[in-house]
Amino acid sequence: MGLTVTTQQRDRAVRVGVDGDIDIATRDELDSGLFGAIASTGTGLVEVDLTGVLFIDSSGIAVLLKNRRRAEEAGVRFRVVAASDLAERILRVCGVWRLLNEGLE
Repeated sequence: MGLTVTTQQRDRAVRVGVDGDIDIATRDELDSGLFGAIASTGTGLVEVDLTGVLFIDSSGIAVLLKNRRRAEEAGVRFRVVAASDLAERILRVCGVWRLLNEGLE
């Protein structure tokens, strides 16, 4: 399965919706979508919705962490606001869930 990355202005945030598998074959598409959201936000907040993510591997996690750092350097808040059960479980097992959704728990 491929990956779909969508962005939309929502209230005072840019919401990035991600659907499909995040792996080595799709990581560049995710990276591009997140980079664009960070670069274009006038709101200072990027919210990532992983509800539609069916699979995520270490390359996908690396992209999320890279863009969190990129956002921080640009003065933009970046957080995962929702995730499928599988994606959340993987992010928790890897120890990055709390870092990626700071302020929500």
